[in-house]
Amino acid sequence: MCLTRTAQPSKSSSPPPPPQLRAFTITAPWTALVGHCEREHPKACQDLARLAPAQIVEMKQRLVASDGVVEGGGRKVTRT
Repeated sequence: MCLTRTAQPSKSSSPPPPPQLRAFTITAPWTALVGHCEREHPKACQDLARLAPAQIVEMKQRLVASDGVVEGGGRKVTRT
């Protein structure tokens, strides 16, 4: 699941629009996931591509530790 905010600057003092939700099924093709990331999160994709493999492993470990989720069998499973 991905929550993104539109990058339109607000010309008024009204609150920003709510985030848009984009959900993918567990069987979503890799090309759909990568295409979404490249279109909606280009800076993050560029930053990720510059990382060394050890840095990616460290980021993944921190992410898993921070949200209580572990990966199992190609899908995310919440720990209880």
